[in-house]
Amino acid sequence: MEALSGSISGITSSTDSLATSAQAMLRETHRLSEIVETIATGSEQTAAAAEELSATAAEVANTAHRVSSEVENQGHAINAIETTSTDLATMALQLRALSDHFTVEATKLSVEEHYSKAA
Repeated sequence: MEALSGSISGITSSTDSLATSAQAMLRETHRLSEIVETIATGSEQTAAAAEELSATAAEVANTAHRVSSEVENQGHAINAIETTSTDLATMALQLRALSDHFTVEATKLSVEEHYSKAA
């Protein structure tokens, strides 16, 4: 009977050990499941952030393109203003020369008129 009691005690001890191992394995499986869920959630958040970053980068590129176009347009406008200013300066010089010419001609006419009246 004593041998039987030892056998039963060994079986009970093995069963307790097996139950403890099974519980530990279940805990670790649960922890592993939580880790996988955390990684999945992190991956989803990373993907969402990447999409937002991509959209923001596209907006920045669009804005940079618009600014570049606007700067180019302003450059053309400045060149046109410079050309117009040069043309106006040239016309002003021509008007000055014409005014000087008319002044000389008017003076000649005045002198001729004065001498023709005196003669």
